[in-house]
Amino acid sequence: MDYQFLHQIQSAFFGNNVTPNMMAMLGTVLMAMFLAMVAGWLLNRWLDRRRGTIPLNWIVGRARIQELIQSAFDQRARFDMLLEHNAARSRFIPCELIEIGAETLAVELSASVRLSQEWLGRRADVFFKVKTRDMPQPQYFGFTSEIVAIGLSEHGNSLATMEFPEKVEARQKRSHLRIEPPSGLVHGLLLWPEPEASGASAASDMRGWGEPVVTYSPPHASGDGNGEGAPAAHDVRMVNISGGGLRFEIPPAAMESRRPTSFTLGERFVLCLDLYDPRDKDIKRSILRAKVRNIYDGKAEHGLEVGLEFLAEGRKDAEAPDIVHWHGLAGDSGVEAIDNWVFRRHLEMHREKGIA
Repeated sequence: MDYQFLHQIQSAFFGNNVTPNMMAMLGTVLMAMFLAMVAGWLLNRWLDRRRGTIPLNWIVGRARIQELIQSAFDQRARFDMLLEHNAARSRFIPCELIEIGAETLAVELSASVRLSQEWLGRRADVFFKVKTRDMPQPQYFGFTSEIVAIGLSEHGNSLATMEFPEKVEARQKRSHLRIEPPSGLVHGLLLWPEPEASGASAASDMRGWGEPVVTYSPPHASGDGNGEGAPAAHDVRMVNISGGGLRFEIPPAAMESRRPTSFTLGERFVLCLDLYDPRDKDIKRSILRAKVRNIYDGKAEHGLEVGLEFLAEGRKDAEAPDIVHWHGLAGDSGVEAIDNWVFRRHLEMHREKGIA
């Protein structure tokens, strides 16, 4: 060490009235600045993780949503609505966006549809297609909102006023009817991560699937579809199902007791789904490949909801029952057997409670 140089530095400091106390204070200030930088970095990491729980296809923030919906209004984009009623859904209803308010949106429905006041407080899915600055080709978007007012437009058509959406999703308009499955009619769900070795070829051999990461069995044991008998153990709740996919919820208590499984957007799974048909008094099994379409993490309050989109339907080999041959679902087509099952359940609920 060059002691002469060190002596010159000390002389320069103390010659300008820089006392040891001032040096200690300076060190304290520098340490505080360092700790503040570390705290800021940790806070940004936490915020990034929080933002990471928002699916990539979501558009959030009032300004961004306002701009997108205003673009649809300016382009006179066509809107289509799906109405919920007693866990069933209507067919698509054409409508036109006629007003963007501070807290609401108003749409005029097709002349062939007349809404009664019974629709107040119910939720509707709304789809539209619009060009954006980032994507010159028209893109599909959709949102879910509650109907807060019903009236008539100046043309005499039904007018529905909805709450301004908290989020808009970039998503395709799907024509599959979706219902909350009646209790006892879903007889089982088993879910395995798709083997990573070689995609569909690896997923073709059921012996390599291992233990399922998700299991569902409804509270019945007799197998008659009536939902009677001792409750069976299950770690998920079926939220809804259609020919194009399904959604299930892992309750908080089940998340604590089950072995940990993470879900990411686009992740692929294979699954077995058993649906009981009261008309045929038979259980229909579907073997499917699917991918994670949506993830809704309600943390401790509501658990984890996972939405799956069906990609392919499997059929067992007649001579080798452990081998599955996959048949991809083209375009917007769904699994025909599930579509038919859902439609029959929808008609049954329609007859019991009505839709209008």
